[in-house]
Amino acid sequence: MYLLRLHFIEKFVGNIGDCFFNIEINGNKLLKGFDILREAGAQFKAVIIDIEYASSRFKKPTVERFCLNLLHVLYDYSQYEMRACESDS
Repeated sequence: MYLLRLHFIEKFVGNIGDCFFNIEINGNKLLKGFDILREAGAQFKAVIIDIEYASSRFKKPTVERFCLNLLHVLYDYSQYEMRACESDS
């Protein structure tokens, strides 16, 4: 089991609904029509998405038409204490 922590920030699009995309791993669509601005509520505000993914093999996620700012991949993450992240902005 993997925990994928994907970090995004919208720096260019200013209107909700103007830019959305899909996220796939190993050909499996995990998120469809994701809109960073809708999720964040404002430009330049970080969005962090946690996705649990069970697989014996793992390839880098595909993010269509967008930039993934940071990716954490934790394997067998049950040993980690999970805490909410707060942004200063």
